[in-house]
Amino acid sequence: MEITKHKVVTIQYILTSDQQIVQETTEDDPFTFLFGVGETLPSFEAQLENKVKGDKVSFALTAEEAYGERVDEMVQEVDMEAFQGAPEGALEVGKILPMQMVDPNTHLSQTVFGTILEINTEFVKMDFNHPLAGQPLEYEVEILDVRDATPSEIDHGHVH
Repeated sequence: MEITKHKVVTIQYILTSDQQIVQETTEDDPFTFLFGVGETLPSFEAQLENKVKGDKVSFALTAEEAYGERVDEMVQEVDMEAFQGAPEGALEVGKILPMQMVDPNTHLSQTVFGTILEINTEFVKMDFNHPLAGQPLEYEVEILDVRDATPSEIDHGHVH
């Protein structure tokens, strides 16, 4: 069965950047996802489309194809007041925190993740770029299984 939209795909992979392993899955702890619904990078999915169980593929993605280039404006100073009530030890340099960002035009909020770069009495300097932004990525992937998604999985947009 070929990998196409609404197939459940199970893979094991090694992700590297600058010859350093960033993430690795195994056959015992694979990555399973619903293909074609935006769960993974479009450029990642493009490399897997029409592959079948047992295929092994290696490919590289440029920073632009992966998580984009780093954007300096995504490094921001967040007023310390935003962290009032945070549990003891919640603020540490290097820690990634979820934050609610409200669009001033629509007033809709979304969760974004920021890495703490600096902490002082007035603000917390945070980087809201994806941790892999600006980096080319290399993948080695083995397709372990491909199956049809259930109607419920398709309706919910993820694997059950």
